[in-house]
Amino acid sequence: MKHATRNLLAAILFAGSAAHALDCPKPDSQELAGFWESRQTSKGGIGHTLEFRPDGTYVEATTVMVSFNYRVDGDRLIVEEVPETRIEIQGDTLTQTGPNGSTIKKERIGKAEKGSPAIVGIWRYRHDTGAIAFEKYTGDGRLLLRIPLAGSTGCYTITGGRLSMTSPGRGSKEIPFESQADELVLHGPGKEATTYAREPAGAWYDREHLVPL
Repeated sequence: MKHATRNLLAAILFAGSAAHALDCPKPDSQELAGFWESRQTSKGGIGHTLEFRPDGTYVEATTVMVSFNYRVDGDRLIVEEVPETRIEIQGDTLTQTGPNGSTIKKERIGKAEKGSPAIVGIWRYRHDTGAIAFEKYTGDGRLLLRIPLAGSTGCYTITGGRLSMTSPGRGSKEIPFESQADELVLHGPGKEATTYAREPAGAWYDREHLVPL
């Protein structure tokens, strides 16, 4: 990961929030239901995610979102802008060894894709910043790195072109929005609009109740 991201993460206290039992009214509209990631990120890859669920609950989290290209050559994992490492996959455990001999063990989430290289799929591990990191290796050579930071859960409603979000202990906020197909634009007060893209595969990494490995 780039030094800017590492330095920023080191200054953030990771606090995965426990799930709260919420009794939310079901929204009249399901137009925002799904998982959204901001198109904009900081230079260190810090962005924002939103998940609107059909039952009226939402999960939001500031999240590190970085994408790379990768390839595997024998036991070598070659990722752009990252030092080459060695990997060994046994069942649902991936052991990655760095140039200095340090190792990281990663746990597969879900099942291996039949007929695909062993690395393809979703893995999680404890990042050296202390947060839980998620990596998604696709069959076409893309590596998606996601590190959720402290977030919140709550209830949401939609009235016309306004989104209301209420979180226990954090109050409410009302945000004008525009949505079309798989794009969502939120217009925060005094801020530039934030554009989100809907993730077709849904929420593939946890931002709500992270469990230490």
